[in-house]
Amino acid sequence: MTTMTNERKKFPIELEALSELEFGLDEIVAAQIRAATPSEHPFLVHMLGVPGCGKSTVAQKLHSILGTRPGGTSSILGFDRVMMEIDGYQNLNLHTAFAKFEMPARKAGYAILEGLIASKASIVFDHGGSAPEHPSILKFAKELFGYTTVVINVQVNLEEAKRRIAIREKVEDRHTPAHYVDDRLVDIRNLIPSYFDQADAIFNFNNSSSEPNEILIEQFCNKVADFLVS
Repeated sequence: MTTMTNERKKFPIELEALSELEFGLDEIVAAQIRAATPSEHPFLVHMLGVPGCGKSTVAQKLHSILGTRPGGTSSILGFDRVMMEIDGYQNLNLHTAFAKFEMPARKAGYAILEGLIASKASIVFDHGGSAPEHPSILKFAKELFGYTTVVINVQVNLEEAKRRIAIREKVEDRHTPAHYVDDRLVDIRNLIPSYFDQADAIFNFNNSSSEPNEILIEQFCNKVADFLVS
């Protein structure tokens, strides 16, 4: 395990030493942490929602808008993004690549997240939020490092979410098992009260339209950005 200060030992997810990460992920972790910009008033935006709800679209738009504002520079982190950076990911069948790289990428993603928080970098965390430890990550960032914590709850019709992940697999080379949609919804619903306890603000966005409404997404993200860096 990594050697950490007393504060960093309290990170809610058990972390592996960088030297134990496979597939060059140690270098990916180190590079993302080095590239981060510390902030005097850091924020952590945690996306929330089932696969296919449009979290990544909203997260990317928010990240872009924040980057145009003073004090809004942020790091965007998603475990799928980490997985797709692995050398060799694109050379495998998507199902094989997912089975091989999803768990190592998750471990690396948590190492990146912990490092970014310890660096006091502002973060847009593109994650569904179904893991039970995640509300405690908000608490960890807020109480130990002075973060403003925000949750964006992206809502969607479940059949629309499944349709999107099927299309995404063909277009973006990203595989997500369809059963994750139903499974994650149950987990997220159970955790919402805990997110309410730890977030300074929660923003809800209904993204059920079969065609993305870029104007509404931009308006919504500007509203969140106003709260974060006003």
